[in-house]
Amino acid sequence: MVFIFDMLFVLALALVLSALFTFVFKKKGPWASYLAFFLVLFFATWAVGVRMVGFGPYLFGVVNWLPYLFVGLIFALILAAVPAEGQIKVDTGPESGHPFNVYFWILIILLIIAVITAYVWPVAPETTEAALRT
Repeated sequence: MVFIFDMLFVLALALVLSALFTFVFKKKGPWASYLAFFLVLFFATWAVGVRMVGFGPYLFGVVNWLPYLFVGLIFALILAAVPAEGQIKVDTGPESGHPFNVYFWILIILLIIAVITAYVWPVAPETTEAALRT
């Protein structure tokens, strides 16, 4: 059940951040595509946010939303800082003009695997607390 709430919250957060960076700041990341920016932001925020130690208030008593917000903002800023592919003159081969090249899909697959493993093998709270004390 927590999986659903996490996914819905991260989906809403990624949509808002993607729209903000794409339409307000006119930044779409290295792929110059809203969809690519959204997908990377969604899966990266979810994969890292679910592994972070929870802090701050809960949303609906289920989702600890501050880690997701911080991770989402950091990833959005990093993606926005990378220039779009057309702004740098580098010959990268025949796939250079397409936003969804092989490297993009490898990144998405690895982020999906990171999300799945976070729910299959969760970090025990006592392990996390012990690591914070040292």
